[in-house]
Amino acid sequence: GSDDFQLEESGNRYTEFYAAHGILAAIAWGLLTPLAIGSSILRKWITCGKDSGLWYKLHFYLNLLALVMNIASFALAVSAHQLTTPPGEDPKHFTAFAHATIGLIIMILLLLQVLGGIMRPSKEKVNVRFLWLAIHRVFGIILLGLSWYQVQDGLKLFATLFDATNYGNIFGAVVGSITVIILLIFLFGSPKDASDSADSNHIKADHNDVNSTTKVMEVEEKSESDEDHEA
Repeated sequence: GSDDFQLEESGNRYTEFYAAHGILAAIAWGLLTPLAIGSSILRKWITCGKDSGLWYKLHFYLNLLALVMNIASFALAVSAHQLTTPPGEDPKHFTAFAHATIGLIIMILLLLQVLGGIMRPSKEKVNVRFLWLAIHRVFGIILLGLSWYQVQDGLKLFATLFDATNYGNIFGAVVGSITVIILLIFLFGSPKDASDSADSNHIKADHNDVNSTTKVMEVEEKSESDEDHEA
């Protein structure tokens, strides 16, 4: 990971490039991606009026934004590494050290994951859809775990190279908090559709009670009317 990478001590070390690279990656994987996955897990809790597809819009656009930020982060890292390589030397962008190699793997997996999400098969193709969903979820879990490790390693690397504060603990706390909140809602919360269904049942029950009461009143009135006529 972070122990086999060194920067030239002389010249511009492009600290701001590496800092921006880390910030973009941390936001993408520590905030946007967990929220995107959470919107899928909590789809029954996420509705807006009759828009039951709100969860998918959140899932799609949060992931899309995370992709854009990852591309920018990736480009910054490649540029910084190129600029800090002495003239005439091979920068060995993705083979010189483990962090760069893992970064390339994550970028490839991310592009495949997004492409797979766009090519989601229709619900009519039941078997294909089931297989696609299984692959999409497994890829997502692997990608998320690998990226969390990568961000932690990158924060440690930056702190070591530039004598800066290691914000790995803060990153871990944010990721952990979001994960716990999502799991608590999923395990103990009441889904929106279940709540709506319960409300609907209450309304129907109340409506039936009103109808029953009305019918009883009509029968009583008719009975009283018949008695008056007999009298």
